[in-house]
Amino acid sequence: ELFKSFSHLWYMHEFLIVSDNYSNWGNFDRSRFYLEKALKVKDNSLSGNDLFGASLAIVFAEYNSKNYQKSLSDIAEFPHPEITGANSSIIAIKALNLIGLNRLKEAWAELSKIKDASAENGLVRAIQSGGYGPDYAFYKYYLAVNNIKQAESSLLVAYKTAKADAD
Repeated sequence: ELFKSFSHLWYMHEFLIVSDNYSNWGNFDRSRFYLEKALKVKDNSLSGNDLFGASLAIVFAEYNSKNYQKSLSDIAEFPHPEITGANSSIIAIKALNLIGLNRLKEAWAELSKIKDASAENGLVRAIQSGGYGPDYAFYKYYLAVNNIKQAESSLLVAYKTAKADAD
């Protein structure tokens, strides 16, 4: 509550951080509760906010709730469309939504754009991925097309990347 009086940006960030932690723990209902609090700050802000971060959080929240079509719609309405074309985490979550909808050809077209994205540094991945990096998206794709060997390989890379980022 202290941030509310002098920084809408940081007030919003606190709610986004709490929302993200609940999401990481698998408590998507509580995550959404804090995400909605962050969005109310956005609507009332006169001194700046993190519309990009809030929008990204909405996309991940919808994906986590298996609202794949809604998540895709949210991506289409993203406040910074120039970022969505180059941001591997947004492309990965778009592919994950398409996989969830069993639109595998479209998912592969998205994944083809980010084949080399795991070369991003750890800080970039941590800030932008929302927990779903390119290697995880490839894992889900290969699992959906029943290519178990490639799925296993992608999952191992995702695990090694996460472990390296944690160290």
